[in-house]
Amino acid sequence: MPIQILIKRMGISMLVALISLSAMSQSFIDTTKTWSVLNHRLPAFTITTETFSLQADTTIETMQYRQVFRSTNEFQTNSLSYGYLRETMDGKVFFRTDTTGDRLLYDFSLSENDAVTVYGISGYSDEIYLDSMRFVLSEKSEISINGVPRDLYHLNPVLGEDTLPDATEFWVEGIGSLSGLLHYEAALMGGNAYELLCYSHNDTLLYQHDDYNVCYYVYTDLAEINRKIKLEVFPNPTSEKFTIRFDDKNLNQAYHVEIYTAQGKCIIQQTIQKSACISTKNWEAGIYMIKMTCNGQTFTEKLVVY
Repeated sequence: MPIQILIKRMGISMLVALISLSAMSQSFIDTTKTWSVLNHRLPAFTITTETFSLQADTTIETMQYRQVFRSTNEFQTNSLSYGYLRETMDGKVFFRTDTTGDRLLYDFSLSENDAVTVYGISGYSDEIYLDSMRFVLSEKSEISINGVPRDLYHLNPVLGEDTLPDATEFWVEGIGSLSGLLHYEAALMGGNAYELLCYSHNDTLLYQHDDYNVCYYVYTDLAEINRKIKLEVFPNPTSEKFTIRFDDKNLNQAYHVEIYTAQGKCIIQQTIQKSACISTKNWEAGIYMIKMTCNGQTFTEKLVVY
């Protein structure tokens, strides 16, 4: 073979390798990415937001990691170290803490029907409890994120010898789980849940949960704090209708009432005086938040619909 042809072929091979390397270099653990995650806690029924970012490179046992920082306030001024991430050229992402070794967080090299055991944080977000969960990739489809197609991984949990028929966990290429960067839905117990709220890259918002128009959302039940007005919601639980009634000395006072789903979507806004009866016949079963505001005071109550 003439040396010129050999050099040309070698050059093409090197170009292909460089292109592949360039694609891989679009790192999952990029310091310009942020993830905002909703944390639903029951039975207290609070919703908080945690924001994850990645910072300086760190070497641990000869391996290169990016340090994970977690913040729980809107302006990310209370960020604390939360662990370390590293990735491999074959699409695997590992997470570790100061007290644990590497745990597989994602494997983006999976093919359909492949099984994988991954680890995630399944306890309250203030604490790091890494639990394992086994999944089978039932489908790999495509999703558009800000106009760019990405692979969407559908993962069915494996319990014992049985693979459940429905996917409960979803990974997006380059973003991670729709349950949040370090969480997966299938492991949660007792009604707690995590949801990816927002994902940004280079300060550009690329993903936002459909039920929210903000990237920081907090709900806490303040109904018992300095309550000066007796509020009744009955019957509770209910299946058809309920009544809101105020025991207020000033019965002419108007109250602005908002009712939210567990996902934070407002489904009712109205102004009432003294009492009101509201139908729930077309509502889905679940827990709802009733928020009432008057003269700068806010009162909240939970409603269970079955």
